[in-house]
Amino acid sequence: MIARIRLGFRLTNFMGRRYTAEIFPRTGARMEISSYSARGIVDNANQGAAYRAFISELHRRIAKAHGDCRFEAGMAAWRFWPSVAVTLAMAAGLVYVVVRGMFGDQIVTGLVVFAAGLLFLWQMGKTVLANWPRSYSPEAIPKDVLPKI
Repeated sequence: MIARIRLGFRLTNFMGRRYTAEIFPRTGARMEISSYSARGIVDNANQGAAYRAFISELHRRIAKAHGDCRFEAGMAAWRFWPSVAVTLAMAAGLVYVVVRGMFGDQIVTGLVVFAAGLLFLWQMGKTVLANWPRSYSPEAIPKDVLPKI
């Protein structure tokens, strides 16, 4: 009944690392399962260990049943490449602002922008690297799209 599974990784403001599995059935709507669950408006529970066990068992059962299912990791290509472009543009902008600040006697401003930019690029870099589009086999689930236990 499952046509495709896509595993992904997302950074979020409050939860840190959130792993998701999108399950596309042959008929019906897509279902998304996350490694976090909401307990309240601002309270979330990390279900990383249970999520990893569920995803691993789901893959094992699909492989055992010889199911005709596509296994994908990362973002869809139409979302991934614009993310790469935005990250690279932000890196170029960061370099430009820092250089302009250093040559324009705005050293403190340049250093503050540099520090904030590095934090942004570090987070974006992790997201982009973990979500490059690829296929995988159910026996070899990529480690970067599953929570570490």
